[in-house]
Amino acid sequence: MLRATVIAAMLAGSAAADQPQTVTLDADAPVAAKINGRDVMLAVSTGTVDHVTLNDEAVTRLKLSASRPDNRGDFLIGGVVALRGRHNNGFLRVAGRAQQQQLYWFPGASPLPRDGTIGPFAFPHREVKVVWQAGEAPRHAWPLVGDIDTAAYGVVAIGSSWFTLGVDVRSRRSLPLVTATTGADLAEALGGQLVGEVWQEEIVLGVRRPVRRLQLDRPLVMGPLRFDAVAVRVGGPGDGTRWLQPGRKPLPEAGADPAEIVVRGRTLVRRGAARSLMLSRTQLEAQGCTSLTVDKREEMFILACTGPAAEPAG
Repeated sequence: MLRATVIAAMLAGSAAADQPQTVTLDADAPVAAKINGRDVMLAVSTGTVDHVTLNDEAVTRLKLSASRPDNRGDFLIGGVVALRGRHNNGFLRVAGRAQQQQLYWFPGASPLPRDGTIGPFAFPHREVKVVWQAGEAPRHAWPLVGDIDTAAYGVVAIGSSWFTLGVDVRSRRSLPLVTATTGADLAEALGGQLVGEVWQEEIVLGVRRPVRRLQLDRPLVMGPLRFDAVAVRVGGPGDGTRWLQPGRKPLPEAGADPAEIVVRGRTLVRRGAARSLMLSRTQLEAQGCTSLTVDKREEMFILACTGPAAEPAG
């Protein structure tokens, strides 16, 4: 009996060793997977939430349910509920590996592409590479943070401040998107002013937030990446992405009175403010980026980028 148990364990270990530890994904191609033995086609998602997130139709087809009260799974932005959701346990098989994990859905929300989405931390692989452009580019790595409940991010230091760097391969925005505290940190470190009118940007699943352009006096440089302006979160619902760290001054308007800024800085504060910068596909392509690698074992967030194309001389 002991011998049979040992042999079974050795066979199981051998099978696990034969399973792939890395996976390379086309950002625009469907990911074939099985959930509870049923076929699904998922879209690669980064920078939003890494859990397998399903559309209502897929939930019905897969016969998933979340009848217990504790199976609620809400989507939070800046610590505030943006969407009411549900979740339940499921068995996922994808790219040669399998594992049990929670599956999420948000009844009535804007539909996701295909049957739903899957992010790097939801793959049962140690390394996940997402490619959206052919060609080779130098790799630049930042420390990896995040998990399946959020997303994969790199940690970037700017002067004495820091923020998390995310990549959203599905969205297109005209500028990198930053929270209010990160915008204030950038303005303090690099100089800058708010210019132009407010516009709305979609964050995820139809959730939109107001932003304004922060024109920087000196460029933001992160490895090979270089940006002269960002879109900073302003106004709207009171989630943590638009609040400042305690003691942080609000961003100056072009031509504003500096004395007025100091006074306002004593009131527009809240603890627990978010710090993040999100790149969309627009910035990735403009900066010559070809892929994102999330290395869970080495805890590295790696972008392969050449940097922005040189502007024509004279």
